[in-house]
Amino acid sequence: MLDYLLLFGVLAILSLYALQTLLFWVGLRRGQSKASEPQLVEPVVSIVVAARNEEQHLPHLLESFRHLNYPPEKTEILIVDDHSQDYTRQIAQNFAQGDARFYLLSAQEPSQNLNGKANAIDTAIAAARGEIIVITDADCRIPPDWLRAHLKYYSKSIAMVGGFVLTENSVSTHKLFASLQALDWLYLCAVGAGGAGRGRALSIFGNNFSFRKSAYLQVGGFAGAGFSVIEDFALMRAMQRANHNIALAADPDMLVRTEPALSVREFYHQRKRWVLGGRGISLAGLYALSLSFISKIVPLFVLFWADIDAFLLVFAWLAVADFLLACSAARQIRYFKPLKVAPLHFFFAMAYSIAFAPIFFLAKSVVWKGRRYKT
Repeated sequence: MLDYLLLFGVLAILSLYALQTLLFWVGLRRGQSKASEPQLVEPVVSIVVAARNEEQHLPHLLESFRHLNYPPEKTEILIVDDHSQDYTRQIAQNFAQGDARFYLLSAQEPSQNLNGKANAIDTAIAAARGEIIVITDADCRIPPDWLRAHLKYYSKSIAMVGGFVLTENSVSTHKLFASLQALDWLYLCAVGAGGAGRGRALSIFGNNFSFRKSAYLQVGGFAGAGFSVIEDFALMRAMQRANHNIALAADPDMLVRTEPALSVREFYHQRKRWVLGGRGISLAGLYALSLSFISKIVPLFVLFWADIDAFLLVFAWLAVADFLLACSAARQIRYFKPLKVAPLHFFFAMAYSIAFAPIFFLAKSVVWKGRRYKT
């Protein structure tokens, strides 16, 4: 009797996971179809970058801004020095010379609900004249049509737009580790876009998103959203509570590249921050997260309960589901390189999911950019 109950439980989880993946796939395709002629015809756009000790990465981002396909007179680029202790400020100053689009600001003094990166971004938004605010990070590179791609998703009902972000290895010697992260980002972006396409945005990526300044002010900005170690997610949740619609598109013209974590330690701190910030997730997100976690431990349970053949069968079912969703996303953004490590990705996701599960419930602080935040 017990064996039949266990078998039923495993089959139920596999079925639910397949159904969830199918719904994400439908939402992913639906979200892509929402692009249309821009409702906003070349509005003033303010790009905001909060930079803290980014002397190594910032020049690459600033150089990519020089190739933006958008009217210079309707573009402003606000670089916020977040109390850097290296040459970040000097690098930004050098780029600002001779280019009227660039402005260099200093982060204001933090308050209880405005701390770290959120505080720096809020400093820039207060000074921004753009109708649309677009956010990226100092360690990113952006494509020439990035702004126009964001704008084409702003129908009248949309208040926030997100795009895909993929890690691209430029300095790391650990190529397999970097490639696994690239595929992991692709899969996470696909899940996020799949949820948003069905009207239930689960996530937004803080190095590639935009919003109407009017909607930001309406929800009280980052201060109104409340303190979080992932400020983009907190702002997205505030937008949802205010009944604003959110789009997250698999659009190749919106694709941002960022650096992977260069070490296991750096990866640990990055994902720990995501896990702690994700405690404010919606019920739909909590269901998806829980099912995803359970699916990662089911193969190990089957291996212990049954045999290696059953383990391989369950593992293949789940891994193929993830792979097909990632393939659909890769096809839409026209970037297939991360898929080459697909056979190893489920093991990678399984390992870090199990490792980080206790952190969701037990951890009380995280260190990020040299600062410790309590949650």
